[in-house]
Amino acid sequence: MSKKSSLEWTEKEVKGLSISELLREFEKRYNELPVKDQELLQSKKVDLFVRAANKFFRKDITILLEDRTSTTGLVSDWPEVPEACRVLRRRA
Repeated sequence: MSKKSSLEWTEKEVKGLSISELLREFEKRYNELPVKDQELLQSKKVDLFVRAANKFFRKDITILLEDRTSTTGLVSDWPEVPEACRVLRRRA
């Protein structure tokens, strides 16, 4: 998979997936990228995931991943994303 096609997927809102399915699909596509591209995108990984989330999840996931000290407004630590997804699954 090319970097461009992977990023196109994250730019579009993904509909019809649960938060768990979205996380699995995102990680699958991210891991299909060449290692060099993964390294370049590492600092944007959380933001790319939030953009891929549909409107239903985006508000809640953004709140859970919020970091007011960051320039993006989101945490940059990827392990916090699966934890936030677990929290959302428990709420559902």
